[in-house]
Amino acid sequence: MGTVAQIASAVIQIAANYGGTLTQPTNSFNNPVATGDAIVVFVSWLGTDGYVVSVTDSQSNLYLAVDPIRVGVTSTQTWVCYGARGGPCSVTATLSSFRNASAIKLAEISGLSGELDATLTSNGTTANPVIGPITTANANDMLIGLERGASPSAVGAGWTETDTQANNIQYRVTSAVGSYTARWTAPATNWNGAILAFEIGDPISAWVTTDGYGGNGCFDATDPPSGFVCGNVLPYERTQPWTVMAAIKMLSKPPSGKANIIFTNVLAGEPYSGYEFWVDSNGFLHVRIISDIANNYIGKVGTTNVCDSRWHFVAETYDGSSSAAGVNIYLDGVLQAMTTESDTLTGSIVAAGQQMLIGNQNGRSSTYFARGYIDEFSIHNVVRSAGYIAAISPTNLPQVDANVQLMYHFDEGNGTIAYDASGNHLNATFSIPQ
Repeated sequence: MGTVAQIASAVIQIAANYGGTLTQPTNSFNNPVATGDAIVVFVSWLGTDGYVVSVTDSQSNLYLAVDPIRVGVTSTQTWVCYGARGGPCSVTATLSSFRNASAIKLAEISGLSGELDATLTSNGTTANPVIGPITTANANDMLIGLERGASPSAVGAGWTETDTQANNIQYRVTSAVGSYTARWTAPATNWNGAILAFEIGDPISAWVTTDGYGGNGCFDATDPPSGFVCGNVLPYERTQPWTVMAAIKMLSKPPSGKANIIFTNVLAGEPYSGYEFWVDSNGFLHVRIISDIANNYIGKVGTTNVCDSRWHFVAETYDGSSSAAGVNIYLDGVLQAMTTESDTLTGSIVAAGQQMLIGNQNGRSSTYFARGYIDEFSIHNVVRSAGYIAAISPTNLPQVDANVQLMYHFDEGNGTIAYDASGNHLNATFSIPQ
């Protein structure tokens, strides 16, 4: 990495920690945020349960969780806004309930591409916290080390200390792929933290590609952590029937335990309430309708690998019965042979803080992105018939009627908005402004 890239990548300002027994800790930068910079938000609380529902700010920027919640004596999660709007900025984290010693710390960072190379979280109680090592995959990375604990007197060699308060943030810019560890000199206390490795100097590609279904443009979802965010819309209860349809072209299977998300509105943390349609590590279409992922959900799985770099039209219907028998999965108009993963749904699937995303998932944005293209996405408030679904083709796309609740053609060709063709004005916003 050249000198210019190193100079352009830096922590610009830190917002001092704010804590208390709160459900919505809020913090503000002393100076206005520069347009295009990233905002890294470190949320922590003293407790062994709970989760971050959402992170928002006064500039209406979009934040995505970039690592799973780390639950321990002290718990934490890190969220990031890429390409922030410029101006004064106050950031609020909404927690699942009141949490003792809840805290939020902010860092404004220049020069991030939006590629999260790697992330690692850890916790402990010993003196001189050590987080790592983390192994990077790119030469040009900025490493952000975040730690909740005692005020440190020093940080590790090669790191730049940005403040000396408890819940310290430090960073370093690397020039080679390698193994890196963040260290602090501090007394023994409960601590929890993370390292995040962001690639520098590789701008995120635009969301649109011309390789669309039926000759239109489509959403290119191959560049994490991209996704289209619809907001808190269509939070259907388990008694509501619905149909979801999309054209997909999956270029590769996700790794074991990961997913190619088609759409989801599940919470970023436990109990992961909501409903979703995705492709699993076998390349199979997968549906979950969740009250609590531990013991109260429907899971239904297809039996055909769709990750073959070809366009397919997929659909999933649910009849509102709270039963796996009420779920059907279709591939190119044909009802799939299916297996049942779970059939235990009895509780509500609606929860505060749900955000519908297409092509990615909050809390898993670096690993659950759709490794391919998505086009002609729609949600309907009825069970569409097998005949209706079988008739769909690139020359016979679903049409708007009274039962279409949202529909995205992804053929805008530019900008950050996917416009809802249903007439309900449920427009979606690309997660990383271009």
